Amino acid sequence: MPRSLPARPRWAVPCLLATALSALPAAAQPAGQAPAPQGTPQGMPQGPGIGEQVQAALAACIGNQQQDAARIRQCLDTQRREVEPQLAQAVQRYRATLGGGRQGEFDRVQSAWSNFRDLQCGFAGSDPAAGPMAGVAQSGCLLELAVDRLELLRFAAGGPSGR
Repeated sequence: MPRSLPARPRWAVPCLLATALSALPAAAQPAGQAPAPQGTPQGMPQGPGIGEQVQAALAACIGNQQQDAARIRQCLDTQRREVEPQLAQAVQRYRATLGGGRQGEFDRVQSAWSNFRDLQCGFAGSDPAAGPMAGVAQSGCLLELAVDRLELLRFAAGGPSGR
């Protein structure tokens, strides 16, 4: 029976960012920004996974400076620098589990994912109407995609899902 990925809501990493953005004046908030969901859905695994660890670190870093776009971006970028070495290690660990020509296929998949990340997050950060929050959106995107990829590769390699 195939294993399934542990449930993690799409808002697990960016929910603090959404909370921070909701504190900003409406003009500085990106269009369509939804408020952060409250509570933990039933069936969620207990204990801090990588998404929850990042979220806690962001809360500690941003603190009461939720209206300071430069501070938020600095916190997001700091967390991404913490996650990226773990992601690189997960890529290598998963790659090592593959046999035959699958490593070359995975290299192409990983390259395509990197291209997608760059394009997606470049787009997220390119809205001129967002002002300084455009950089926050780009940094948040880069962090979220890195955490998602890390969890996926850890799971695929048979290891813990971010713990």
